[in-house]
Amino acid sequence: MKTSLGLIDKLFGKKITLELPKSDGSKRKVIVSKKWFDKMKSEGKIQEAGFVVTMHMMGIHKYEKEKWIVGQDINEETYLKFKDSSGDIYGIRYYKDGKLEIGLSSKEKWLEARKEIGY
Repeated sequence: MKTSLGLIDKLFGKKITLELPKSDGSKRKVIVSKKWFDKMKSEGKIQEAGFVVTMHMMGIHKYEKEKWIVGQDINEETYLKFKDSSGDIYGIRYYKDGKLEIGLSSKEKWLEARKEIGY
């Protein structure tokens, strides 16, 4: 994604740091100009990701910790409603009418359900 925004912007423009995912799952930091970032965003070439949160998920057969992105996997309003004091969220996978569903709950109710299920 090369674009020319001018030498002045390159030398003196406001800079921001982006964290980009690498193929091994780690992240690398890249410094770009704010003007370039805004241009790429307005052209739809890049988009801002939300922040990553831990989803404690009870599945059909097991418990898993998953990484969810607020704004992608869960909207911010729902996240704010269900997050605990550490910022984690809690869910249960279940089938309804043959379709896999995910229900969210408070940490307290989720812990009670996990105890009843036994994992």
